[in-house]
Amino acid sequence: FVLATDINPRAVECARANAERFGLADRMDFLVSDIYDDLKPEQLFDVIFWNFPFNYPNDDRSLDKMDYCEKSLWDPGYKLLERYLAGAREHLTPGGEVFITFSPDTGNAERFAILTQLHHWEPVLFASKDVPALDNFSACFNLYRLQDKQVLVRQLSGS
Repeated sequence: FVLATDINPRAVECARANAERFGLADRMDFLVSDIYDDLKPEQLFDVIFWNFPFNYPNDDRSLDKMDYCEKSLWDPGYKLLERYLAGAREHLTPGGEVFITFSPDTGNAERFAILTQLHHWEPVLFASKDVPALDNFSACFNLYRLQDKQVLVRQLSGS
């Protein structure tokens, strides 16, 4: 069973329509939610994936003043990323996995590394693809499995 979420109600409706079109609607549910905000505490998942807006603006944009389209592209200060990393364990089953996309070409790799370390996740490259974007420019898009360093420490210590 899959729960698809998005902050944009139109994106959720589009996902629902696509699921129906491809015969998957009976195996999916859909929810308008800002990351984990509208999930119930008892909702746990084997896999959590987020295609987060990894573009890092070099100005003082504010999430409060952004529309849905802008929020799908930009994460000022990586505040949304921090919420995702901080809340994943609360909704993960034991042995569950966390995945995230990131582009070192358009994102802030240093900030990404700092935040994953701060929240005790180790990004392990799962897949990578160079995608042509604009004239003479391509971007690398990576899919990372976030390994829970807290679990690793417990395993290594024998607890």
